[in-house]
Amino acid sequence: MRNILLGIVLSFALCVVFSCSMSETQKNVQYAAEFKSNIDKFEEKHTGMTKSLSETVDKTVNQLSDETKPTKEKLADVSQDWEVSWNDILNEYESLTEYYGKIGTSSSQYFQKIDQVTQEIKDNSIRDQEMKRNKGQRKEWDNAYNQAEVNLKEIGKLLEDGNDFQRLLVLAAMRQQIYNRIEELKQISISAQELFRRLESFTETGRQLLNYDNA
Repeated sequence: MRNILLGIVLSFALCVVFSCSMSETQKNVQYAAEFKSNIDKFEEKHTGMTKSLSETVDKTVNQLSDETKPTKEKLADVSQDWEVSWNDILNEYESLTEYYGKIGTSSSQYFQKIDQVTQEIKDNSIRDQEMKRNKGQRKEWDNAYNQAEVNLKEIGKLLEDGNDFQRLLVLAAMRQQIYNRIEELKQISISAQELFRRLESFTETGRQLLNYDNA
């Protein structure tokens, strides 16, 4: 019983120090800060994955272009390098989609909070004007968020193509043939770069929504 009471007292003390002492303004601004933080982290992951994919493809193309007829041993080495690098990229993609989900959660909380604060405005004319603004921003954001989901799924399909390419490398090593797959590999990179560029507009929409730039 004493431990339970002690836990209650400690919990209350923590509330007083860290939460209850915060003003209403500080609490509300935290929703925007969390939203912004997730957008920044998503962009960081997106930029890192773009670089990793480009470097991996370029390296593999160069390896396969070094010789007219790659040896069995050479193809086996290339296949091994590709497998390791591609697994890292798959992990980066998983992290990217994780932050996409976090953006979804934090953006919903953000819009709920600004609607709540707007509803507390007493002046009907001002309240209606701000609610209209909220709805317009929410619609613009939802469109960007949904498009980003489409792009992420398309990137996922491209990553599956990369998995298939690694299997083809294994078969090529076993058969000592490459089947002229280099152009297909280059196309994977080109398509991925285009999809990554589309994701840039997603984070830019979030920035404009929160009215910050390069913060």
